[in-house]
Amino acid sequence: NMDGLKLVRTLKHMLPGIPVLVCSGRVDDKQSHELAALGVVAVLYKPFDEVTFFAAIRQLMGLPQP
Repeated sequence: NMDGLKLVRTLKHMLPGIPVLVCSGRVDDKQSHELAALGVVAVLYKPFDEVTFFAAIRQLMGLPQP
């Protein structure tokens, strides 16, 4: 019984350096600020296309965008 924000908190507690990409249908301002404070690399809002997905993966991996 864990929502996405709690999962991110737990992951970052266990593995502080892990890059995190969140996919969600809805993130409010408070959650968005907390995710940023936790060091979430990117948030993908559903629905998203392949181009957006791969751009987020490149960002997650620290690669330059084409």
